[in-house]
Amino acid sequence: MITEILLLGLLAAQGGRQHSAEFRQRAEEVVTAFEVGDVARLMMLWSERSPSRSADRKRLMRLLDDRAALELSIGDIADERGVVRLELRDKTSRIVLERYELKLTLEDGHPLVWSFASTEADHARQIVDATAEQRAQLLTAIAPSLALTRELLHVGGERLEGGHIEEAISAYTVAADLAERLHDAAVRAAALRGLGQVENMRGETAAAARYFESSLQLAESSGDQRTIAKTLHALATTDRVLGEYARAETRWNTALKIFRETHDRPNEALSLNALGNLRSLLGDYRASKAYFEESLKIHQELNDAVGESIVHNNLGIDERLQGAYREALEHFQRALALSRTVDDVEGISYALGNIGNVLNAQGKYIEA
Repeated sequence: MITEILLLGLLAAQGGRQHSAEFRQRAEEVVTAFEVGDVARLMMLWSERSPSRSADRKRLMRLLDDRAALELSIGDIADERGVVRLELRDKTSRIVLERYELKLTLEDGHPLVWSFASTEADHARQIVDATAEQRAQLLTAIAPSLALTRELLHVGGERLEGGHIEEAISAYTVAADLAERLHDAAVRAAALRGLGQVENMRGETAAAARYFESSLQLAESSGDQRTIAKTLHALATTDRVLGEYARAETRWNTALKIFRETHDRPNEALSLNALGNLRSLLGDYRASKAYFEESLKIHQELNDAVGESIVHNNLGIDERLQGAYREALEHFQRALALSRTVDDVEGISYALGNIGNVLNAQGKYIEA
């Protein structure tokens, strides 16, 4: 069977599109008879040439313990590139457990498998989108890996940003559980921080703080400085809401120091902006302006239009509170222009609202 699938690649590599129909028909015939064991042998063959994929091979070996419950089907064929995509499914639930892409080429006249990959990103999204029953089946079938837990963190962030709270909770909860099984304190800390962010979005500040405290303990035990800094930043946010301004400032300054030491420029800018907002809240506009301008410089270096717009809005609010309406309008107009360059609807709306506030304060009600 390996010979058959290799010949498919040879046909595609030699014939290109002119053999499209023949390639597709032959591929479908081969995959119909293709067995899970054949995939395993192909993975072992290729992993000898690419040791970095050994984790994929080990994962499939574990799946093969229950090969009777699995089946292969053809996912897609790109004959002009010599590619056949396969899907490994659970026969009962029909859930796709693995997706493989076989890319074949010629070497010294002989066809070779030179790429054989599966995607953890697909797994993470399947886990989050599945029903509770399907999720349990997936987590039984798919061996845990750090790559999967990190993909779950990424999916959790995506869903939280999109306002899909329950899906975010699922992603972070599974990531936390898998990280605990894999004894990875840093990843588990990140997952708990994600759950804290969910509680913050719900307005449950005390619950968020508890998650962040647990996250910080794990992060410190792992020694992962960036995870420590991100969690301190999150804790400082809850401190500010709870009125613990001194503690919030201490934590943001500690996070800022770590971000600088680890050359994490985006998060350095966020911490500077947070410190600026805190000083503004306390009426220390000279200090807040210094923080905002330093943050703005970093966002400009990073070509981060959204970040620039946020800081210009903050600078404008400070100017408005001090009665400097012309300067405030200049910042808000810059914020509006930046948001429009990246079609940031939320940023556009916020800047327009701020411009309206200044015009109202000046008594220009028609313009507002």
